[in-house]
Amino acid sequence: MENFSSLEPTPAARITSVLNSLMPTERKVAELILNQPEAALEATAQEIADLVGVGRSTVIRACQSFGYKGYPQLRVALAKQLAVPQIRPEDFDNSGYGQLLYDVHQLSEKLPQAISTVDQETYELVTGRLSESGRILCVAHGLSSSIALDLSMRLSSLGKQSEYIVDPIAEQIAARHLSENDSVVVISGSGSNDISLRAAQATKESGAKIIAITSFASSPLVSIADYSLVVSPITGGFQEELEHTARINHFVLTSSLVTSIAASMGEESRRARELTLEVISENLSD
Repeated sequence: MENFSSLEPTPAARITSVLNSLMPTERKVAELILNQPEAALEATAQEIADLVGVGRSTVIRACQSFGYKGYPQLRVALAKQLAVPQIRPEDFDNSGYGQLLYDVHQLSEKLPQAISTVDQETYELVTGRLSESGRILCVAHGLSSSIALDLSMRLSSLGKQSEYIVDPIAEQIAARHLSENDSVVVISGSGSNDISLRAAQATKESGAKIIAITSFASSPLVSIADYSLVVSPITGGFQEELEHTARINHFVLTSSLVTSIAASMGEESRRARELTLEVISENLSD
């Protein structure tokens, strides 16, 4: 059985999480490896350089940007990635239900890769911080909004003073009124949503801690956050993240984060959940 506690990010996961911060020449190398991993595995660093029209040193520098010592280490990781059978669209029929099955199987393959880019030490620090925070403001806009609302409600069920505010101005005002014992969780796939960044800046001025949940290791949000949980996008690179946004990776992370916080809170969390269940039961009809 695979030891998931030691799951390493695949080259695809590493590359997509840094793709938006690469130099144009490095991006050429990255896109070749993402789109033609089999060809990259069989090629030397010089052959890769010749294929995309850059110098060999650019290939080495790109590999280092992906988190590898050099090109040989990337090739080893590619071999491991390609050893896992890949799910193909032609494995399913072309009906709507076939598309559903394909998408589900794709997610089962890509979600572990996406989550593997989350830094374990940072995750534990975030769990402890939110467990001890007085107030928690959940911030997100656009397609991430539903995740922030869900996170806020789940935290409230644990007895935490958590809120999600729709109006951007009211959100910034609330952030400015926080204290050093409070926290703000900002969820943004791109890490560049201007409205969310304003809330983060207001939080910075209040002294509260900023926790970022995003898909890219380099972004304005990451640069301002105190803690960053980077979940590699499951849709591809930065452009695909904008055009074909998927948020299930962030939803899985926040759902598990609440479970971790509940465990950290112990008896306090258990009592809060009992009260929550009482309220829910009173609102259920026959």
